Amino acid sequence: MALTKIRQGALPSGSILQVVATTSTTAVNDAGAFNQAFGEISTTFRRAITPLFASSNLLLEAQFMMNQHAAANTLVQQFKFYDVTNSSDVFVGEELGSRNRCTIAHRHSHHDQNDPDQINMRAFVSASNTTARTYTIHMRCEASGTNYDFIQSNGDNAAYGFSCPFLFTIKEIAG
Repeated sequence: MALTKIRQGALPSGSILQVVATTSTTAVNDAGAFNQAFGEISTTFRRAITPLFASSNLLLEAQFMMNQHAAANTLVQQFKFYDVTNSSDVFVGEELGSRNRCTIAHRHSHHDQNDPDQINMRAFVSASNTTARTYTIHMRCEASGTNYDFIQSNGDNAAYGFSCPFLFTIKEIAG
């Protein structure tokens, strides 16, 4: 039976109704500094979904590697899911003073510009409607003066270099 023929309530709450995924092995090199402002990492990392039911929930999950070019400097990065269709943040913290609202925050502690960091993000939100929407990932850094590589190391070296896939999945879950 095709998913589009499932009637609302036919499956129990918590059942997975659909899974969509974006994978990429195309690295994003010297992505810029994301200097104290959120910006999209790459349009390649976007994922669209059209929920089957407004009463559903969406579980967004992203996994990727990155490294900063700031060598031994330790900088704080913030990441958030972003709804491109509705120009809105997704699953971010509440407004608390001048803090940046994000899905996750991370501090790099590096020896050099090839040290990898694994980023894992999850969000759980209501579908609210059955309108198609596209999600992406935005990033920001506390300071300027550094660049980033995503899903590969800065240096091409067999001893420490890495090339890893990007994965972004969205699961629609019956409400």
